[in-house]
Amino acid sequence: MIPILYLSTFQDGRTALHYAAALYGLRQDPTLYFLLMEKGARDNLLDSEGFTAQDVRNNPGLVDLDKARYANVYPVPRETEWEISFATKTADDFTREVIHGTLDMSSVPNIPEHLELIEKLTLLQSQVLGIWDAVAAEDDRSLKQLICEKHMGMVRDRDGRTPLHHAYIKKRKELISYLLFICPEAADVKDRIIDISSTVTTYTQITVLPYLSTSAKLLKIVVEWRSSRLLEWDTGEMRWMHIVSVY
Repeated sequence: MIPILYLSTFQDGRTALHYAAALYGLRQDPTLYFLLMEKGARDNLLDSEGFTAQDVRNNPGLVDLDKARYANVYPVPRETEWEISFATKTADDFTREVIHGTLDMSSVPNIPEHLELIEKLTLLQSQVLGIWDAVAAEDDRSLKQLICEKHMGMVRDRDGRTPLHHAYIKKRKELISYLLFICPEAADVKDRIIDISSTVTTYTQITVLPYLSTSAKLLKIVVEWRSSRLLEWDTGEMRWMHIVSVY
């Protein structure tokens, strides 16, 4: 065997000795563990969670052997999918993906050399999730605290809608004015093409465009009220005709 292979890292930055230590602790069979030690393996190397093989030997539950059995492929290429992503994308690229809702930080592994950026992105995502919690709760105060910078006004939900889309849908005039002041560019963001007819089925008579991809500026869902009149709403700077009122 080539000694250097005993120092190669696998899933989550672990060496072969980490897994041998887990087997030692679980099965009380030291054969593989001491064989690797004799060949030059080091028991003080840290994995991505900060544990050594000695730690794993004392607490084998630190390693999920079933998960590792399917996750590790030997030899492991140095550049994993995430390592390639971090090598080819900038911090701004990742920030944009979090803002647009296309990157879930819970799926990003702990890569030691990128931990600082990962922590910043994770914090950003928690702020984004806080915005959507505030939107759902119609908590304008919290929403204004969270959207205090232009780029935070561009966050999008799974339908591609910004907080401004939701403000128009719910007729929140004060919030609309605030969001347009903080981030006027949000008015030009288009949502994804979705079936919107299901959101207005509570009305007696409905006239809708069933599939519609719109920007907040062009958000139109024509709803005929029970009183047989269409809602007309003038926001001042822009005139909004036939804006939906979804409750």
